[in-house]
Amino acid sequence: MLNLLELEQLIAFADLGTLSKAAEELHISQPTLTRTMKNLEAAFGVPLLAAQFPEQAVSSRLSEQPAIIEGTISGDCEIGILSYPIEIDGLACIPIVEENLFACIPKGHELAGCESLTFGQLNGFNCLLRSQIGFWTGLCFQKMPASKFLIQTDDFSFRELVQNSTLPCFTTNLATDMSDILAGRNKIPVLDAEANVVYYFICKKSNGHYATIAEQLRGAGNLP
Repeated sequence: MLNLLELEQLIAFADLGTLSKAAEELHISQPTLTRTMKNLEAAFGVPLLAAQFPEQAVSSRLSEQPAIIEGTISGDCEIGILSYPIEIDGLACIPIVEENLFACIPKGHELAGCESLTFGQLNGFNCLLRSQIGFWTGLCFQKMPASKFLIQTDDFSFRELVQNSTLPCFTTNLATDMSDILAGRNKIPVLDAEANVVYYFICKKSNGHYATIAEQLRGAGNLP
């Protein structure tokens, strides 16, 4: 299954154009990034987009979801990722992966013994948040108005605080890069419907190559 760390590396490679620049941006070694790209190629049985379309510039951007739909319909973008399904003539919409939110509670915290949590139970507790985590940040602010959030933009600082702070934080089933720093915390599922999201891959039905990739991603994510 494609995890968030692999997706982050793939996007960096697409945006920056070379392995060396992407590795420098992500603060990882180039061989590490190369291994990730080779693993993705092997997992999905397709070459990377930059290799398959050498005449085209490959880029990505975060946009509001209506703009993603509009851009895919108009042809301004080849593919889009949504957090809800759509039915539009001419567009393929394929579920590819489900992301589930977990609260990571220090073992001495009063919520540490809970088997599951809701945003209502978490509301009022101050928490650590990592920046640039898509809609999750806005969702936490919306669902936990009585809480205060210590938002970290630097990955090293965030990881240090998770290991040494008593503040709850969050992770998801796709964030495989956090397992080493969560040993002192209980990982508790958040049950609210909004905390469990299926992502959908959209492209024009006429673009058979991308539709094939989406079907392979769905299979890798074990979605029906």
